[in-house]
Amino acid sequence: METQTGSHDYLDEAAEAVTSGNSHDASNEGEGEASGGGKPKNAKLQEKNRLAQRRFRERQKLRVSSLQQQIDELTDTVKKLTVTKHDLDTRNSLLESVLTVKDEQLRVMRERGQVMSQKIKEVGGSNSGTITIYGPDQQQIAVVLATERLADDSRLILALSDMLNLYVKQLRQCVELVKEGRGGDLAGKKLEQVVSGLFQQFDVVQKEGPSSLLKWLVSHYDEHSKKREGNQSEEQLYDGIVELIKLTPEQAAQMWDLYQTYLSNLREVLQERIRIQGLTSTNISELTGMYSVKRANDFLHSQEAVAMYKDGLLRQQNLLFDLVRTVFRGVLSPLQSAETILGVQPLICDAIQLAQAAHRRFHQGGSPS
Repeated sequence: METQTGSHDYLDEAAEAVTSGNSHDASNEGEGEASGGGKPKNAKLQEKNRLAQRRFRERQKLRVSSLQQQIDELTDTVKKLTVTKHDLDTRNSLLESVLTVKDEQLRVMRERGQVMSQKIKEVGGSNSGTITIYGPDQQQIAVVLATERLADDSRLILALSDMLNLYVKQLRQCVELVKEGRGGDLAGKKLEQVVSGLFQQFDVVQKEGPSSLLKWLVSHYDEHSKKREGNQSEEQLYDGIVELIKLTPEQAAQMWDLYQTYLSNLREVLQERIRIQGLTSTNISELTGMYSVKRANDFLHSQEAVAMYKDGLLRQQNLLFDLVRTVFRGVLSPLQSAETILGVQPLICDAIQLAQAAHRRFHQGGSPS
């Protein structure tokens, strides 16, 4: 509007200039009249001045109109830029908030990953410990380092087989002494020590190298499952064991309750595994660059899912060994445990098969009271 005011001032000055010119012409006209011969000439000058003044004013009006249009356009542009600036400020504020949240999420995920890694180490899922295998008289059979087991479990598997053979040999001697009544209380205590020592060795390997122990159990079963006498099934084998060790109805009921508790806990672990399997669909091999929040989140999420899956497998194996330990060292007497171990040779004693056989024997067609 200041420009418009300046334009009007310029017009007024121009008008005054023309008016002054007309006054000057009028004076000349007076002088011409006085002289008596300049009237036509003055009229032409006045007409020329009027035309010039009109053209000047028209040009000024056009100029003022153009300037006013430019001012209006600039005003609209300023308004639009102000709105755009406000939008950009709002968007920038939102992006800063999102980045703050993402940074916090990454921090939490890093901490979660560290916690999960530590948890796996604590439960022994990484198979990171050195394992020393002892025989029944505490003779050292083998020392297997963690680095060695990471490369190959074969030496540990052979050491476990040697350990079992030594324990089986000594168990036979102790059972004979106890059944024949030779050795008295010392023979009974010796038998109890041998049975306890065998399961303690299994506990050590289960804690320090659960996957190694599982490999040994599978390979041992594959090697010896076809070496049993005749065509006797495993059900028939354990039915005979129940008769051999003179299992009582009370012991059968205790084993069945333990077995049902094991199944209940196992269902929870398996349900959790099904849920975790849906979290491991991300292809970790493609997540080579941590240049985006999404990829970093996917990578950490997958790592956590894999760790949880491994932890679930370890819990499943721990449940089984808890059942074995409780049955053979809690429900059965040392003599019954020894006779079961010897009776299923060359297989490894199975607490689940024994519990099912005891249930068939005493509670066929129903549950124990």
